[in-house]
Amino acid sequence: MSWSAWPELLPELERVAASQSLLSDARGLLQSISPEIAGALERMGQSPSTCREVSGHSYRHPNGFNKIVLASTATGVKLRLHVWQLLGDELQVDPHIHNHRWNFASRVLVGELRWEEFSVAKEHGDEYFSYEYEPTGSGFSLKALGKQLLCMERQGCTQAGEVYVVDHMVPHRVTIASNRIAATLVLQSSPLTSRNRVFSREPIRSDGDERLKTTARISPDHIKSILEKTLSHLGSSPTQV
Repeated sequence: MSWSAWPELLPELERVAASQSLLSDARGLLQSISPEIAGALERMGQSPSTCREVSGHSYRHPNGFNKIVLASTATGVKLRLHVWQLLGDELQVDPHIHNHRWNFASRVLVGELRWEEFSVAKEHGDEYFSYEYEPTGSGFSLKALGKQLLCMERQGCTQAGEVYVVDHMVPHRVTIASNRIAATLVLQSSPLTSRNRVFSREPIRSDGDERLKTTARISPDHIKSILEKTLSHLGSSPTQV
């Protein structure tokens, strides 16, 4: 079923969902709607019912950011807001290298992201523990696959106003740069596979195939706070993003 906290955007998401070239269409869509994002987030934050609805679709991701779903089509195309915010002496989570079940494009709204992309190697590379990730009804499971060599292929930074595009097959990881807050607008395709891979320097679980704890949901009040914090960094004019 389709759902959106930004109803006027849903027809465009449905169009992208039917497209065979989401990665190129996503870049254009994110660029076109970004001037409207400040107004849209402000309207969402001022509506208690919208915050409650958004809360039911959003959670704190284990890789250290708030994953807020703004819209979703019946085929699984989603528009999300990702917000990293380090408070006080809080240290950034060291994210696992992973690929995804979908292609995605991410436009940085606030701050700067640092990213690294990897390839699976047969002879030369750094050794990681490899896992198969699969979503479940209440969380996810990880199945240990042994060890895997990875080579870093490229790295870079994406700044506010720029778009980072990733194919679902590419192992990668993303962290925020020197800033203490970052926000991105992410458009993902429909799922292209049922599972993906996660790579870690250390074993995630010692007993192989395990159901992991449900990811932490974000309360409506916290949704409102995150939207307000993001808006304060966007500036007073939507054109500044």
